[in-house]
Amino acid sequence: MMDDKKFVSLSRLKKSGGPSVNTMQSRIRDGKYPKAVRSDGHWFLTADDAVKTLADWNAKKESVSLADVALACGLKKTSLNLYAITGRIQAFCVMGRWFVETKEIARLKEYYLESIDTSEAARRLGYSHRRSIHDLMKRGLAFVQIGTERRIRIRDVDEWIKLNGKHNGEKT
Repeated sequence: MMDDKKFVSLSRLKKSGGPSVNTMQSRIRDGKYPKAVRSDGHWFLTADDAVKTLADWNAKKESVSLADVALACGLKKTSLNLYAITGRIQAFCVMGRWFVETKEIARLKEYYLESIDTSEAARRLGYSHRRSIHDLMKRGLAFVQIGTERRIRIRDVDEWIKLNGKHNGEKT
């Protein structure tokens, strides 16, 4: 089974306002997406390729709805809306619907495709989830909190492990 965070189906990309499935299949055959994967008779793009394709395809529009970006990338629409409301991403609201400029789409990749939630960070660091949150606040591992969701960049977790090592389960 494909990991939804790492791969996006061509039909999901189309539903989010991207090129048609036939157009994408033609581009894959032409070698424009060397990382594309075929599974169970369907083509999948890497999340990075999907984000770039969506941005390029919609470049003429100047803006794309956050719902379309969320659908294309397999992200939580509500979390993206919170990022927009709190100013973490540059977006604007028209009649209750949030839009983001196409140039801003690449920045969204850092928040979701290159970050993990605190449960995953705890697993990587060797802590229980509760201990991880306490340790994050106490010892200064950078995280972003929007509403109740906390996200941590993967590179920050990896750097933390290099500098401090992995927790071995002992009480500190």
